[in-house]
Amino acid sequence: MILSNTSLLLLSFLILVSVMVQNLSHVISCQDCNLSESVKFNEKIVNITDTFTNLFWFLQISDIHISIFHDPERIQEFNKFCNETVDIIKPSVVIASGKLHGGDLTDAKDRNELGSQQYEEEWKHYWNALQSTHITNRTIWLDTRGNHDNFNLQSLDSPVNYFRHYSVQGARYPRSYSHHLKLPNGEVAAFVALDACLDPGPRRPFNFIGVLDSPELEHVERIARGNVNATYSVWFGHYPTSTILTQGSQHVRDIIGQDKKAMVYLCGHLHQLGGAITQMYTRQQNGILELELADWKLSRM
Repeated sequence: MILSNTSLLLLSFLILVSVMVQNLSHVISCQDCNLSESVKFNEKIVNITDTFTNLFWFLQISDIHISIFHDPERIQEFNKFCNETVDIIKPSVVIASGKLHGGDLTDAKDRNELGSQQYEEEWKHYWNALQSTHITNRTIWLDTRGNHDNFNLQSLDSPVNYFRHYSVQGARYPRSYSHHLKLPNGEVAAFVALDACLDPGPRRPFNFIGVLDSPELEHVERIARGNVNATYSVWFGHYPTSTILTQGSQHVRDIIGQDKKAMVYLCGHLHQLGGAITQMYTRQQNGILELELADWKLSRM
């Protein structure tokens, strides 16, 4: 049986609704969480003075959606971000949490936006922006995949898995990874990239939901245990935790909670739901903040 595009979209919507219902208990459990509540991560008290001692900062950019068919200014302004904005703010780290479309590094959609495939030219635009601006000489660039970067991938070894060739971290880390940054005061900040992309990666629109399969789940749990020597850790990924399923009894929030140094999970993906949701943050029951950034694609956030 061949399904029409309308039927495919309806089926995808029903799948999405069923996943959201499954995660509803997790969403409801956070409605009474207060962002102003203090959470003690360690016994150290830090005094804020007029110096940068004990202080560092980083940037997050999500859902870039570099496209060869739509909005060429997206590419031009991403170059400007790398060349000018980063130099003004001088962050220790830049987190690129996902694809060029909505945390996604690339858009990977056909001209009519109905079909999908990986376009090498889009990935080259991303890579050329990083190379021409010499961004990695001025800051640490931590990129990870989003669902658009995973469209139509039969496996991680697929020749069209361009994340391996045209990203900063892809050649070394095909999926989730951890980067430890030693700070001037001797402390260590761990940045953990959480890749919940499906494997294999289906075509559009069937990979809106993320999944941590058993092998990746075990890998992420090892990463969480490995942060024991960090002073604190920052987790980031493309998918909000309410759109991630796991092959096991634990929710992804429980996995992040195993990292006793975890303070926050940063994500993207939902693009403010067309402007319907503008305050995309909460404190989960385990005390960890979840902060979702609006997209670069249209909002330039």
